[in-house]
Amino acid sequence: MSELGDISKLQGDKNVFNRYDRRNTGKKVWAIVIIVTILFIAAIIYGKSLLMYTLSFDTMGGTEIPSIELEFMAEMHRPKDIPKKVGYYLAGWTKDKEGKRPFSFGSKIWWDTTIYAKWEEGVAISLNFADGEENDDLTTEQLKAQYEEWFRPGSADELPLVYNENENSPHYGERLLWFEDAACTGDPIFGKTYTLSENIEVYGKWFDVDESKFIISNDGTLKKYVGYCRNIIIPNNVRYIRDISRADYLTGSSDQIHDADNPNFSVFESVQGTLKSVYLNDGLLRIGNCAFKDCVSLTTIKSLGNSLLSIGEYAFDATLIEEFVLSSRMTSVGVNAFNGAKKLKNIVIGPQIESIESGAFANTGLVSITLPNVIQIGTKAFMGCNSLVAVYFLHNEMVNANAVTTPAMNSDACDNVFAGAATFSSSPLYNRLFIYVPESLIDDYQSSHPWSVYFDCLKPAPHND
Repeated sequence: MSELGDISKLQGDKNVFNRYDRRNTGKKVWAIVIIVTILFIAAIIYGKSLLMYTLSFDTMGGTEIPSIELEFMAEMHRPKDIPKKVGYYLAGWTKDKEGKRPFSFGSKIWWDTTIYAKWEEGVAISLNFADGEENDDLTTEQLKAQYEEWFRPGSADELPLVYNENENSPHYGERLLWFEDAACTGDPIFGKTYTLSENIEVYGKWFDVDESKFIISNDGTLKKYVGYCRNIIIPNNVRYIRDISRADYLTGSSDQIHDADNPNFSVFESVQGTLKSVYLNDGLLRIGNCAFKDCVSLTTIKSLGNSLLSIGEYAFDATLIEEFVLSSRMTSVGVNAFNGAKKLKNIVIGPQIESIESGAFANTGLVSITLPNVIQIGTKAFMGCNSLVAVYFLHNEMVNANAVTTPAMNSDACDNVFAGAATFSSSPLYNRLFIYVPESLIDDYQSSHPWSVYFDCLKPAPHND
């Protein structure tokens, strides 16, 4: 029994030893796992700190973009810079120059890698300047490089909003407005989104929209423009362009252009010889006397609204404007309003206009004019309009004209409505004026002074059937 007892005791001691050995083995395994994990993490950390890979971009003829340095096991994301290539849009990136093996961003690289741009023919809003409208600080090439984008056909694109943001430039604050005709004679497009099935051509003109260049009094009177842009938009808070007496009118000199308090100097002195186009805000009530006088390059003046109530004397004298649309809020064309606008060929007179004051269109280039509801016309209203061939009086009552001092129709000294405009000459060197009136009134016109002076010029107005 004692021997068996000793054997059992030894067996028990062995089991205890085995359990102890297994516990030690488990600890060793866990220790190894922990050590390996620590070493692995350390290797990653160490590797990331030492191992860097370069992702390079071959833009295949497009604008260059810089390579990207990637840490060990880092994911690749699309570059912030997008290459451009005139006439093409970026269809993607590939692993080969032939464009057959697409490359996917979001994966990892383990060595230096170059990927290749894949281009396909695209469409764009093609940006251009109107002739002579370049800005000193932003050339056409720079404009295209910065704003022109080529897209997959069927994509949508919006006209870019472009300002001159160079604070040291005399053109600071100018904005590029877009037109769909190359001469930029239509209405500007302030914002538009196109669906592109083909290239769209648009043309830009620089306009000054920087209010700090317009000196405006508290009552909304524009006293002076001190910028240098050829095209301007009158700021929204302007209600009046101040009057200048024609008798005292002065053009001044360059050192006086900032003298906004002198009542006799032109509001637009700084651009008097270069100003080409003006857009009137929706809120302007009056254009003052001599407002644009001697702006000898001014060809375009348009209203962005319908607020204008009156135009002062000689407001457009010596300008080159060819047309003007009167606001529907105007009921008369004031004394000498367009006198001296020698290139004015077309004027839109709405049905609300009832009177044409003395000299309103004197010495203009009008070819024809329709006066649907005019009932009063002043002396010399069309004096010197030697291109005028047709006037249409459409009111159902005879127009009242101020009396003439003499019936001599071709004398510049007389106060006749059409002095110097009408001629009975059959010579092809002279224009023949015809005055069209309602057929029911033609006898009254031909027998009444002063219209009887134009007996042979009076004709029945055509019917608008």
